[in-house]
Amino acid sequence: MWELRSHWLPAYFRDTFMAGMTSSSRSESMNAFFDGFVNQGTTLQEFVEQYDNALHDRRDKESQADFKSKSTSALLISRSTLESQAAKCYTSIMFKLFKAEFGDSSDCWDEFLDKNGNVSEYLVGLSNEEKWKWCKVVYEESDAEGVKATCQCAKFETKGYLCKHILRIMREKRLLSIPERYILNRWTVMARYHQSRGGVAVDEGNNKAVTPLERWLLLAKCHRALDVIQNIKRLMKKVDETLDACLAESELEKRDNEIVANSYSQVQSNYVTNTAEICIRDPLPVKTKGPPKKATRFKSSLEKSKSKTKQRKCGNYEQRGHYIRTCKQPKMTAAEVEEKEEGVEEEGDDEEEEEDPMSY
Repeated sequence: MWELRSHWLPAYFRDTFMAGMTSSSRSESMNAFFDGFVNQGTTLQEFVEQYDNALHDRRDKESQADFKSKSTSALLISRSTLESQAAKCYTSIMFKLFKAEFGDSSDCWDEFLDKNGNVSEYLVGLSNEEKWKWCKVVYEESDAEGVKATCQCAKFETKGYLCKHILRIMREKRLLSIPERYILNRWTVMARYHQSRGGVAVDEGNNKAVTPLERWLLLAKCHRALDVIQNIKRLMKKVDETLDACLAESELEKRDNEIVANSYSQVQSNYVTNTAEICIRDPLPVKTKGPPKKATRFKSSLEKSKSKTKQRKCGNYEQRGHYIRTCKQPKMTAAEVEEKEEGVEEEGDDEEEEEDPMSY
């Protein structure tokens, strides 16, 4: 069991879509999301404001990434129509992941196992791998449902893009395009989460306020409905009429809210004018706890000597506190300099002539 420990966790999440995210990467991405906006000293009120700023910053980065994906062309490694289709549909980051799998599919070998009607089974793996590491691919092709393919590695079910094993079989079958069911809309260039920048005033006691989660669920449902009824004109027209009715009703509610807000602001202005004469004084100072701000102990002579800074010495008359360039006294002449040097030599000679009387 301990030798098979690498298979314990994936066995329970074999068919669960997680977009390649793990528990540790989720916490790291959350920390990176708030990095630069909040810290350990941020209050709850500041956190709410910084959360909106971080969200807008993330939307701006997403817009820049969308512009980069739409305005630049990806570098292809082959002339296959499958790769060119993925380059046009996927974002730049997702296409790098797909291109890695597509490149590995060229190094894969496949072995036919069995066929039952329209369903065929293959064993696919890299040429330099051992055969027990190869994965089983089930390929089905019908006129009603089109092409279906499942792999034992379940990369599409967990991460959302095709693996090298299925791409190998598709290249062997000479498919000209990837089926639409294997290109998730969330990884495409056209996928975009739109959010209004304007804030909506909501009363604190209003229990009918729409939460961000409800907006997100409704938006996801709209996208799913449009994907399903995109070829049915009658249903598209019905949805269009429903949206027009909702927009017209929202305009009426917006006008009513503006009238209520104007009346409320008028009441607030009257209240401010009535209370303008109230004088609010500064609070009384309170002595804080802890040590005093200024040290009260006596310094030793060693500390005092270290704290004293070395004063500058002038080379003109050997005065301290300035340089010879900033000296205000006249510069010494050559005769005065010679006289000064002779005086220094005589002082040195006198010191040498003085001897200790106790030395005899």
